[in-house]
Amino acid sequence: MKKLLLLSICFLSVFSSSHAQDKSGESRKWSFSLQPRLGFAKYEETGSVTTNGTLNGFDVLISRKISKSFDLTSGFSFTTFDANRTAFGQTVRLQNDYLQIPLLVGGDISFDEENAKSPISMHVALGPSANFLMRQFTETTGGHIEDENVGWNFGFMTQISVDFRISNRAALYLGLQGQSDFSRIENDESENKIQQASSILFGYRGIF
Repeated sequence: MKKLLLLSICFLSVFSSSHAQDKSGESRKWSFSLQPRLGFAKYEETGSVTTNGTLNGFDVLISRKISKSFDLTSGFSFTTFDANRTAFGQTVRLQNDYLQIPLLVGGDISFDEENAKSPISMHVALGPSANFLMRQFTETTGGHIEDENVGWNFGFMTQISVDFRISNRAALYLGLQGQSDFSRIENDESENKIQQASSILFGYRGIF
């Protein structure tokens, strides 16, 4: 997963640099975002009570303006759910590693409507996401079980952030992201999903 993350960052850096000589009058419709996330989630699994744990990740996203007010965003999110729970009198550690592919529709809200280049603005986005459970790791005092390529499910994401413009082509931002799965991943007669998740995110947005 770390290799995929590094390759994604390198690709975006090279792609952005290749557009650095765009004409100043040309409309800039594309942007990319790199954002780490730290949060908490409730996890459901057949035969077990709802489990509370951490849900941390890193997103590599590409956005395109589809109108003056709205944009469309997609990309890759690498997410890990980590929790401890009790089963049959012993503590069990659970770690799920996900690859998520969101498709979000969003728009900017300016704090200064008369100034299109206001240094501070708000961005809101929402939409579905496809989630692939790449690896499920369960550990007890007696050993561990590891499953790979477990399966897919689908959920819904919302995101709100406040952008701080640092140049005509870049911004730093912080915000909140919510997630709730509406279908389950099936694995050996067991089903699981992220019931609800909330994360704080920090990000860098580049425009090209």
